[in-house]
Amino acid sequence: MRYTRFRKGPAAKIELDEVLVIATRFTFKHLRHMPLIIAHGMRLRNQWGNTPGAVGVSVAADILGRTTYSISVWDSEDSFRQWFLSDYHASLVKAYRKWVESSDSVRWHTGHFVPGEGWRQAMQRLTAPA
Repeated sequence: MRYTRFRKGPAAKIELDEVLVIATRFTFKHLRHMPLIIAHGMRLRNQWGNTPGAVGVSVAADILGRTTYSISVWDSEDSFRQWFLSDYHASLVKAYRKWVESSDSVRWHTGHFVPGEGWRQAMQRLTAPA
């Protein structure tokens, strides 16, 4: 699996007592969709520096497994909700919904986020039995 470096957002400059971590996993129906999905994932990551309330983001892909992962860190539930309900996010969901075979997400709060440890926790939580 290939991981990107953690891309900091504007809220990374602020001293926070607690952050919200959101981890996602999307498995797609066909391998042929992966190049476009990865390209858009990288575009999303590259725009993260302008996302209000974002502490940071990292994305990963298991190309042959047709699966992408993301971990995003937010300064608050409100900031995440504003991004989640944004026209930009809605356009992503609309564009890719038909290609998704399965998806999952988890969230947690932490007082200290370290990207490597965050990925370990994300993968553990995303693969835990329901």
